[in-house]
Amino acid sequence: MIGRIIPKNAVLVTCIASIGLNAINKVECATNQQINAIICKDKIAYYEFIYYCIVNSENRLKNLAGHTAVPIINKK
Repeated sequence: MIGRIIPKNAVLVTCIASIGLNAINKVECATNQQINAIICKDKIAYYEFIYYCIVNSENRLKNLAGHTAVPIINKK
């Protein structure tokens, strides 16, 4: 399997099952398909601001996931 390297200071967002668990990676990493990465361009958006926006939108994200057996947010 070919993985994708995620640069440091990306906002990591869980999108399956444990919606609402988010992080900022401090080193390069790779993740599985359950975690999406928001990679910010320094002059456009500051990664910590995006992180706090995601954290403060936890309830909205959970509502987007619906009420299935395993909640999921599509990447679109």
